[in-house]
Amino acid sequence: MPLSGEGYEKLSSLKRLSKAAYFATSILDDAVTLDNYSPELHSGEFYQLPYRRNMELEWFNDPSYVMDLVFGEIGRGIALSERNILFQELEHLAARRPTRQPFVHLLAVITEMIQEGYQPSLILAPVDYFTEWHTRWLNPPAQGQMRLSLEDDKSYLNLGNVAKVRVVWSNKLAPSTDFFVLDKAWAKWISKPNKHNRFEIKISELPAGFDIIFRTVYRLEVLDAQMVRRVSPLASEETRPTRASVRTEHNHP
Repeated sequence: MPLSGEGYEKLSSLKRLSKAAYFATSILDDAVTLDNYSPELHSGEFYQLPYRRNMELEWFNDPSYVMDLVFGEIGRGIALSERNILFQELEHLAARRPTRQPFVHLLAVITEMIQEGYQPSLILAPVDYFTEWHTRWLNPPAQGQMRLSLEDDKSYLNLGNVAKVRVVWSNKLAPSTDFFVLDKAWAKWISKPNKHNRFEIKISELPAGFDIIFRTVYRLEVLDAQMVRRVSPLASEETRPTRASVRTEHNHP
């Protein structure tokens, strides 16, 4: 049985949904500098994050099959896998230079980066502090210098007149005990075929369905690890942006 007209429309709609879920979840725009693949400039090794699944024709031809959740979760899952790669690379950089310098609190780290000419674009934060930060710092009284805000399902740490930096949380698959403050120029993420179409869905026909591959193809290049600052809360202190005693590290490749 071939794919019906309604089945084709359903498949096309699900492909759009999966791509939308990927881009809504991806943090690459704030975490790194995105670059398009060029065969003249990029001859090194590339990697892929694939998800492959065989799907039956009936799933698309029969309107009683609801596939929205499946396609959406696949897109989100690949974006979260990219996030985990970033966490692993940052942990690797931090491990190569374990010496830390003391700072009073997170604001001092971000202020120092700005004074050095960097532009902090993202804070990667341990998920263990998600509830505490949202409880204590989500829209506090106006006199507070720092506050956490939500805009289009994204979290931002507003630092008075100093900066506004997006906050992204680690997850249990890529746990982290430290905060990382990034200027996205620290690394380049090269995408095939290009940064705007980096989430690909390739479909091959089977006798009774499709072989579908969802993937991104990339290479991550560290450009300047000085643009990464690692902030580690002391075990004896609460992690509050305006009160925590922290340690920070300048990472070097």
